[in-house]
Amino acid sequence: MTTPEHLEATRKELKEPEEIQDLEDIKLHLAFARERNDKSTTPEDIEEDANAYFKQIHAEPKLGSFQVIKNMADEVVATGYLQSTSCLGDFDKKFGAGGAYVRDQAVHSKFTGQNLGKKITDARLEKAKELGFDCLYSDILNTNLASLVPKFKDGFKAIKIEEYQPGRACFLMKKEVNPVKNEQKTKGRQEKIPLSDLDQIADLLENDKWEGTGIKNISGIKHDPNPESWVVIMEKIK
Repeated sequence: MTTPEHLEATRKELKEPEEIQDLEDIKLHLAFARERNDKSTTPEDIEEDANAYFKQIHAEPKLGSFQVIKNMADEVVATGYLQSTSCLGDFDKKFGAGGAYVRDQAVHSKFTGQNLGKKITDARLEKAKELGFDCLYSDILNTNLASLVPKFKDGFKAIKIEEYQPGRACFLMKKEVNPVKNEQKTKGRQEKIPLSDLDQIADLLENDKWEGTGIKNISGIKHDPNPESWVVIMEKIK
């Protein structure tokens, strides 16, 4: 596979998502994802994380899976990692075992607008089913509307605010891998809380009877990047 900065392909003719396991491919995956999402990551960080992930998935396949979408030139245009929450310190103690984290997701800028983010998430969802996970988790900054809105639309629900700071917070989101249709929760009262009102959202999420189930634009401006132009739909579960 070639590096993302050398991409010269058109927006057409993409392959189906596939799993990668080779160490050099994993390094490329991380370089691509971190380049798009975390400019502070160093080559040394990528080398260290890639080696750790490589050892994890080869020691125990259920601990993780790397999914990528390539074009016909074998260049990566979208990528994402699925990692067992058992690898994340005390995460299982706080939220329950049996989950997997979707992380390090990125779509090349030349290939946006083709629903590849959802496609790479769906690939990880299918892998999670295969590996026997119960649910998927993701964390997204309140200011990252380009990721937050699609996650809500894809069925993820906000269950907690992590790393809270004034005006800035990270939503912890959850999606059931195999929801039982006949055992749906009964929905109660619904509140629409401004995305900018993080205090109220955090207070409701601290009560396990509330969860964020959607997000709505109230400005009428398509792709409005301003958090004050959005409300989070909070629902109380009976």
